[in-house]
Amino acid sequence: MTQLEELTTQLEQLMKCPVNWAHIDEDSLSWSVLQLDWYYSLAQYAVESTDLPFYPEIYEGLYEDTEDDIDYLTSVLINLRRTQPLAEDLYKKRRAGRLEDLQFMTPAEHGKHFVAGLGKEAARAQCENTCKSSPQ
Repeated sequence: MTQLEELTTQLEQLMKCPVNWAHIDEDSLSWSVLQLDWYYSLAQYAVESTDLPFYPEIYEGLYEDTEDDIDYLTSVLINLRRTQPLAEDLYKKRRAGRLEDLQFMTPAEHGKHFVAGLGKEAARAQCENTCKSSPQ
């Protein structure tokens, strides 16, 4: 592995979103908004936000194996290592990252809504069984 490939791999790791949104429907664009919010958080603390390659598809071929590009990429990595923890804190506490642990109850779990095909009494019974078996 060349020095440029090694530095590019480090860049990809530092730019990677701290929350894996892949569990959201990949056909939907909703996950990309959450991903873009991560890039926004990074840019808030970047020394020069225009230095950050926001699209992973462009990492390869973005820099050439020249001394100038290697020096430039090294400085970008130094800045990212310094600012990435601050950006992650912003993202997870005040931006889209705080949605990571958000969970919704199904109608059968809270028993307030009719579940089509199940029937109201069956849904209520299922809810009672679920509530008894789940740890409090």
